[in-house]
Amino acid sequence: MNYRNSKRTMCSTTALVAFCIAASGGSLVPVVSRAQQTADEGGLENIVVTARKQSEFLLEAPVTITAFSAADIQDRDIKSIADIANYTPAVTFTNQGGSRVDRSSQTIIIRGMNPSSNQTASVFVDGAYIAGGFVEGIDDVDRVEVIKGPQSTAFGREAFAGAIDIVTKDPGNDFNGRVDLLAGIRNWYDARLMIEGPIVEDKLFVRISPRFYTRDGDYINTADPTTRLGDQSTRSVNATLLATPTDFLRVKYYGQYWENEDGPSAVGAFTPADYNCNAGAAPAGTFNFICGRLPTVSPSRLGQNVLVDQMFVNVAIHNSLGIMNNLFGDDLGLRQGGLKNEAYHQHLSIDIDIPALGATLTSLSGMDSNKMATITDLDLQNSNNIPNPDYPTVPNTYPTLNSLYLFEYLLQDRGTELRLQSDGKTRLRWLIGGNYEYTNTATSSSAILPAGPSNQIGGNPSRTNTYGVWGSLSYDVTKALTVSFEGRYQIDQVGAYLRGPLNGPITLQVQGTYKNFLPRAIVRYQFTPDLQAYASYSRGVNPGVFNTSFLSLPAAQVSYLESTFGASVVVKPEVLDNYEIGAKGQFWDNRAQVQVAAYHAIWSNQIVSQNLSVNQLNAQGQPTGNATTIGASTNIGETLLNGVETELAVKATQDLTLTAAGAIAASDIRDYYCAVCGSQTGNFLVQGKELSRYSKYSGTASAEYRRPFGSSTVLSWFTRADFTFKSGMWDSAANIAETQPQKIVNLKLGVESNRYRIEAFMNNAFNNKAYLTIENNVDVQEDPGAVRPRDINVLFPQLRTFGVRGTYNF
Repeated sequence: MNYRNSKRTMCSTTALVAFCIAASGGSLVPVVSRAQQTADEGGLENIVVTARKQSEFLLEAPVTITAFSAADIQDRDIKSIADIANYTPAVTFTNQGGSRVDRSSQTIIIRGMNPSSNQTASVFVDGAYIAGGFVEGIDDVDRVEVIKGPQSTAFGREAFAGAIDIVTKDPGNDFNGRVDLLAGIRNWYDARLMIEGPIVEDKLFVRISPRFYTRDGDYINTADPTTRLGDQSTRSVNATLLATPTDFLRVKYYGQYWENEDGPSAVGAFTPADYNCNAGAAPAGTFNFICGRLPTVSPSRLGQNVLVDQMFVNVAIHNSLGIMNNLFGDDLGLRQGGLKNEAYHQHLSIDIDIPALGATLTSLSGMDSNKMATITDLDLQNSNNIPNPDYPTVPNTYPTLNSLYLFEYLLQDRGTELRLQSDGKTRLRWLIGGNYEYTNTATSSSAILPAGPSNQIGGNPSRTNTYGVWGSLSYDVTKALTVSFEGRYQIDQVGAYLRGPLNGPITLQVQGTYKNFLPRAIVRYQFTPDLQAYASYSRGVNPGVFNTSFLSLPAAQVSYLESTFGASVVVKPEVLDNYEIGAKGQFWDNRAQVQVAAYHAIWSNQIVSQNLSVNQLNAQGQPTGNATTIGASTNIGETLLNGVETELAVKATQDLTLTAAGAIAASDIRDYYCAVCGSQTGNFLVQGKELSRYSKYSGTASAEYRRPFGSSTVLSWFTRADFTFKSGMWDSAANIAETQPQKIVNLKLGVESNRYRIEAFMNNAFNNKAYLTIENNVDVQEDPGAVRPRDINVLFPQLRTFGVRGTYNF
């Protein structure tokens, strides 16, 4: 195997990290460093990252990155994107979308940039885009990199606020495997098997990792005490095939398939009975909302009607009335409240070394498909005491009222990237590439409301074709000073389509083409072999969206929407200009590592989805005096973002390792017409307020103590404590209602050797009950027209949990 392919394997060992850096395009500064010399003497781990499409030390990469090595992932029991967000300051993860709070909705919020129509942060696996960010089981990987700030130049579309890149492990020449078993209270079981080895020695290798996970919910469903809220189950399998047929060719295939089957989530609603203040919109003296921190309520209020009567099956799933337009029908077989989904991701990378050019040609192609269906109780309340007016006149209904909601979601994506990159052996390093990405999304929602059946969304797809050319140049001006410039020219062709009744033909409604240049400039200065500082400017752009419902409105209403709210059929792209400075260093013979960064960003033309109130018109186009609500995406103007982030790791003694990280992510709204805020306070303008549904302050700290058993050289014991903090989140930009801060402590105690590891753990040791998400919603019982978001929905956390985990390597 040639020098370059050999270095991929060698870079996994700390003793050769400095050599890898020099070979893959690092600084000319001779950082051969203390890290290399002290790692074997008990220094901290030095992670190699590829956030800029080149291998470099985490402490040398001039961007803000939180990186988790394979050891970090095991020590913290990280298994999902939600776990990654919990341990990453300035990152918030939520499963909340409308009345759904489940694994059919996934939002990653970096530095407070809460998305609306387009994602602001995306997930990648080995650099390959994951549609919607949906991925399961990330505990069996080499590392995870959370890269903050616009990453559009390196990763393309929907990396507006940042990116999460999951880097998978390569199989090797040795046959080995691992069995990983976890058992906890409330029937929590997680089992994974990994087997890898050569098919043809030195040429062809394979790695296969199936997983089975199940967990009962933490809360009893008071509407049906035989069920629990928060049940989850996953079956998945990952496979990697690596081929190195020649010294200059490397081919890697990675594929993952998974199925989720969940019960209803542990989400509850605050209703007018909980209101404690007059926020401004109601008559004087009327309690019309919750002001300040949300109160802690008893889980006994958690009740959802999860049983599906035959009428719902006939009308919503089988479309017996011919008024629905479902995506899947019975394909997923969902028959009660909860979620089912089937999904896969696969990608193929090919690396060809070209010694004559001193470069490598890389091809990366990926494909995703994810189809999901959920059934949700819209009012999130136990309505067993409310008679159903349709019973018994309507066949196949229950005697009590049930407001059910079927939501179906289809995500499909495929793309390819080709890049040519220098080998980094000279002062000038370069990269040039191009890419194409196609994404198709479609949703369908059908509801049975007190007012009757409603097909709210008819499965109309949105399709995006993205074309890009991009490149980078880095030049070592001196041994200490390096300047880099990256740029991507990107074309997004976005089309909104109409699907005919009963899954009829699909026709184009409206289409837009957005052309943008996305730059990033970086200046890095290496003060010493162990300390550097950098400054950067970068831009991110999210393409515009469409209000297709406007196409069927009278011209007078469209004109009113545009003049009053600035809402039109075509919504302009949103833009982020980010300025950042930072410093990174290692001290005390690499027993201490520090990263600090500060940023200022301007988020302009921010896109938000709102319910806008307009007058109904008669046949002559005159206002009737009655208002109707129209859902629309609008550009709200400008928000300023300012923040500071820091990370610290210290190996205090040979046995004790301490880490800490924290972030302040401040937001200042400069221009925003907020419809939901007006319904709460009477004031639609929210200048000077903060963005909603994210934590302004966040942090994490851990301590691990590890010692050998007596004089043993193979057996050791360890104990570990992890603390995470997320400050409260506002429900809306009105900044009226706020969640309590989340303060979670996880503890573990165990023993390990080269072959096995056994640990006992206690998660959420102090039983923190702060809500995990917050969102405004409507009460369909009180407001059958569903026009005013008067409820607050929250997700209850997982309670204190005990368990044991065992790992055996063979």
